[in-house]
Amino acid sequence: MDSIHILELQRRLTSKGIGSCFVGELALNYYNVPRVIHDLEICVPAAKLNEAVSAVVNVQIGHSHKYVKCDWAENEINTYVDYKVPFPRIRCINADPGFKLSIIPDEALHMNPLQDAIVKSHPSHAQYSPELVDFFPDSRDLKDVNLPRLAPFLNGFLRKFVASGFSDYNLASWAELLVDGCDLDEAWCKKRLTEAGEEEKAFAMGRVRSKSGRLDYLHPDGPTCFVHNAEEARMVRCIPGRE
Repeated sequence: MDSIHILELQRRLTSKGIGSCFVGELALNYYNVPRVIHDLEICVPAAKLNEAVSAVVNVQIGHSHKYVKCDWAENEINTYVDYKVPFPRIRCINADPGFKLSIIPDEALHMNPLQDAIVKSHPSHAQYSPELVDFFPDSRDLKDVNLPRLAPFLNGFLRKFVASGFSDYNLASWAELLVDGCDLDEAWCKKRLTEAGEEEKAFAMGRVRSKSGRLDYLHPDGPTCFVHNAEEARMVRCIPGRE
């Protein structure tokens, strides 16, 4: 799996009039969270979910890539993937190494309407996290990929965590990862989490206030465990979509 697959899938959906946005591990890396990208996750408008599956399955995409529906194996299901298990899962059958993707409706991630949740512009002063360098050696290519704005992406995790009765700690950890990856502060939360409820905002604020307790022992003076110095702090503030 590489940037070719990502761009081919997006172009295929666009050609069928289906908006899309890459979420999951790819989006976490975009926002400076170091995570291995196991699979792809594509968010589409809920009303277009079936059309999106039909647009991808059993057709050749690009020069040679073909996708088929697949099921979750019992040993693949755990609390880390529970949120996407109910939705269509697809496997690329002729990529080396092979990979799978999930197509998730925007409503399930509280990112509806999807078109409002996507990064729209990449200004000339934009900077990008090095976490995606293996996928995009030239980070400027990221401007061609539909990725979520940070506020709705984070808000989705917060809302799902609160809806779980504060019991799904994987959702809580993903929210915390974004706080640390982008060095968020209370001012950002107050200004940007306008769609969040009071409980969601309170949890985010708590993660902001506890950043120092999660510092990397190799970089004890950094603002967060993922942002190690002032230069990196300036970089994350210039990631398009963080605003």
